[in-house]
Amino acid sequence: MLPKSKRLKTADFKALRKARTFHTAHLFVRAVPTVACRVAAVVSTAVTPSAVIRNTLRRRIYSAAASNLKGGAPRALIAVSAKKGAEKLTLDELARELDTALLKIAELG
Repeated sequence: MLPKSKRLKTADFKALRKARTFHTAHLFVRAVPTVACRVAAVVSTAVTPSAVIRNTLRRRIYSAAASNLKGGAPRALIAVSAKKGAEKLTLDELARELDTALLKIAELG
């Protein structure tokens, strides 16, 4: 799980209005370059109406982010939103998709 200090605060979401967006098959990622790296996981009720599944998916996204950011985090505020079908992914598949998006963010600098 991603430590609380690495998660986005409510006030940080205002900065994401001017964010660059990146799409993968099951994830929608918004990023704004900043000094520190912070991540948020967003799972809408449109993805699944079950709160248990939404929270499981949110925890998987945070876990995948924690493992992907160990090697070198891009300095950005990052919001990861799940699309429909993301609840069917395994942790490894989710981590691969998130890694693809994070590489695109890192290229921005």
